[in-house]
Amino acid sequence: MSGCFGRAEAAGHAGELLQGAIRFGGLIEPFLITLPAPWLRSRAEIADAEAWSVEPVWKPKALNAARLAALEFGWTGSASLRVHSAIPVARGYGSSAAALAASRLQPAVLDYLFFAHASAEPAHRAMLASMGVEPVLGLGMRLGEGSGAALLFPILDAARALYTSMATFEEASVNAAL
Repeated sequence: MSGCFGRAEAAGHAGELLQGAIRFGGLIEPFLITLPAPWLRSRAEIADAEAWSVEPVWKPKALNAARLAALEFGWTGSASLRVHSAIPVARGYGSSAAALAASRLQPAVLDYLFFAHASAEPAHRAMLASMGVEPVLGLGMRLGEGSGAALLFPILDAARALYTSMATFEEASVNAAL
């Protein structure tokens, strides 16, 4: 194969409205709800090449997706991927951006949100500070894909179990005079 053998175009989204993990059928499943933005377009071209590469180089997730798709279809060669995008670049924390916008419209929304973790990105910490919220976890992660929420769910489950199931001193016959 030589030359361009694949071209695609897709609409973008203006950020995550809700991202994380949800318990479904006994399993924790990731989910993502986005705000469609059809005026933001991306175009990708893939061509046969000596080695895998992506342009621009800061699009490694696109390259990994192309590799996985090639393997899924049984293609073992390598390719170059060119991505042209009109979508503004951000560094994760889309859910917090959506929360920031929502809280400016209706401040009470913050009473219903948990901020799982603070990204290692300085802009994310500034965003959380501007809302006056503290994340539950502070692990300095840059993983994305709802990883903070996936870590937080078992902690919230444990906290709920302690709150609803633990005996009081009186119920456990603990003498306060000890």
